[in-house]
Amino acid sequence: MKEMGVEFVYEKQPQKIPALEEILEKAGVTADEVAYLGDDLPDLTVMRRVGLAASVGDGVPEVKRAAHYTTRAHGGKGAARELIELILKSKGIWEEMIDKARA
Repeated sequence: MKEMGVEFVYEKQPQKIPALEEILEKAGVTADEVAYLGDDLPDLTVMRRVGLAASVGDGVPEVKRAAHYTTRAHGGKGAARELIELILKSKGIWEEMIDKARA
């Protein structure tokens, strides 16, 4: 995560909302500006609060139903990349990111 410049990494959080609220405060963004990728029931609380809720392809049915988008890829098999690519393309900056990756 350090190599990719990911600033906020929270693992094994028994309660996800406090972590979300901390990230929102530190990043200075609203929940509507957040994308979240989940796969299991504990993810539902966050998914219901963010602007873009996504499920991995092999997420549980309840998470898939709550998602605005479900990846074709399964968790650990490219789902995060698929969602990131979707976001970057929708913002019109995918090609710019490709150029940065080549540098």
